[in-house]
Amino acid sequence: MPEYNPNVTTHIITDAPEGTTLRALGVKRLKDIPEHIPTLKWSWVVSGINHKNSLSKEEFDARLDGDILFLHAAFHERMDAGRKPQPIAAPSFRKKGKERAAEQNRGDGPSHGVASTSAATQDVPALFSESEGDVPAHSSRPFGALISPPTSPRRSPVHGQSSKENNHDPLAEFYPQAHKQRQQEDEWSSLGDLDADASEDVGTDSDAGDPEPHPPAPRQKRGWTCDKKEVQAKGDCPNQDIIDKLTQLMELHKAKMGDDDHWRAFSYSKSIRALRNYPRRIKTYEEARGIRGVGEKTAKKIEEILQTGDLQRIKYEKTKDVEVTRLFQGIYGVGQSIAFKWYSAGCRTLDDLRAGKGGVKLSPVQEIGLQYYDDLNDRMPRAEAKAIFELIKPIALSIDPKLYIEIMGSYRRGKADCGDIDILITRPVDDGNTHRGVLPCLLQKLHAADIITEDLALPEDPDDLEAIYRGLCHVPDVKGSKRRRIDFLSVPWTARGAALLYYTGDDIFNRAIRMKANVLGYSLNQKGLFGNIVRDPRDRRIKMNAGVLVASETEEEIFKILGVPWQEPHERVRG
Repeated sequence: MPEYNPNVTTHIITDAPEGTTLRALGVKRLKDIPEHIPTLKWSWVVSGINHKNSLSKEEFDARLDGDILFLHAAFHERMDAGRKPQPIAAPSFRKKGKERAAEQNRGDGPSHGVASTSAATQDVPALFSESEGDVPAHSSRPFGALISPPTSPRRSPVHGQSSKENNHDPLAEFYPQAHKQRQQEDEWSSLGDLDADASEDVGTDSDAGDPEPHPPAPRQKRGWTCDKKEVQAKGDCPNQDIIDKLTQLMELHKAKMGDDDHWRAFSYSKSIRALRNYPRRIKTYEEARGIRGVGEKTAKKIEEILQTGDLQRIKYEKTKDVEVTRLFQGIYGVGQSIAFKWYSAGCRTLDDLRAGKGGVKLSPVQEIGLQYYDDLNDRMPRAEAKAIFELIKPIALSIDPKLYIEIMGSYRRGKADCGDIDILITRPVDDGNTHRGVLPCLLQKLHAADIITEDLALPEDPDDLEAIYRGLCHVPDVKGSKRRRIDFLSVPWTARGAALLYYTGDDIFNRAIRMKANVLGYSLNQKGLFGNIVRDPRDRRIKMNAGVLVASETEEEIFKILGVPWQEPHERVRG
């Protein structure tokens, strides 16, 4: 339901903090929620799905609305809300030892080879059985192999009853959403700073299944990546050789298609970030394993680099198709799909593309990317980005002295080199004027001054207050000056804070703060922070309304509302 109504509501599902939940419900205190309405975490829904087909309808209803509720309580003060004590038959494990032994002799007991420690628990009613979905999100219990397999067969749904039961099932409409959420679990939790190997272990690996030679080091408390300021190490990194090898492996996985390689690349990026900020030289496997963000398999690879100076996995992953498609993806406007398509057509070199081998045809933008391939794949020094910006800014101010023009991206984060130049353009509206029409006028002047050389993407409406231009530029009148990527982003004055936050980055910080906003019931993008968002219960990625603008003019107000400690641009580096 879109709005909370205590006369109709039966359950409240929330993973948000107390304050956010109270605002969404329109009440001041948790005590204002009627005692018969439980406030539960999303894990309660997942728990119901896990036991949907293994319980009878009576047991299923008892599980959903019985004593099991306290395991999924969203708030400690309301652990008893909605509980309905039910009489439960004495569990069968209270049988005398002789009766239990007789059952085992008849073959009714546990199968041979099962540890005796499970004998007293195997007959516990399904109402109290646990699965991974039953454990509250804050539980610290490690997940491992089951002590023994269940001795009772799972009940299959009876034909002709499923539709009838679903009509009375309060969770039926949430099943598709829960299944999708479980598939996205790695992405959500990795942004909350889970171990790097949570995603690295996807699929098969060369050392998959090997026993752990060392116990894992204790882990720190998890939190949001965007909430922790990270002081970047100064001077030479003592583990640069390790970082270089892991970076090579990460780039190979990035060039491949498929979710497994995507998550491995993401995992290595987290490990590399941790190693870059580690203050001393790593000497042992145990030391590597104890670093937050370095998992079991990555620690093994670090140990190999320490012992041999090399990493054999790189040679294994560096196949011909990966090398060629990585080469092709260096062309502006070419992604994985196009690169593999060209490889399948028989192209192996950039000259093959120039010759149109296999019937390959490049778009005008791709031809520009191919022509300046080396320039565009070479990062520009910070000084060069500054020189180009200082040429552009006075030309822009000559059009309108009240323009607000700022360089963003890695330059604003204080990086020593930049991949491209991102420039924000807006204007205060206190005098009744705007920056409408400034962008096309500026582009014309920059072309005339030989600063902008090629256009890659023109905005649909250049006169709009919100427009994006992409092109190439260089330092004019300098022999041998390289082509550099440049983007102009024109935004309304009221959205300048959200735009600065979005286009400053870095990518990992942005993903984390947007995900935190999502969990808190907001939506964050380059236009602002929006509240009162109603999402499709079957797919939380789909918004049912635009929401209400909460903050957009300054970065500070967005940070404050989301509970993120203020960080200067150079403190937002996570990658």
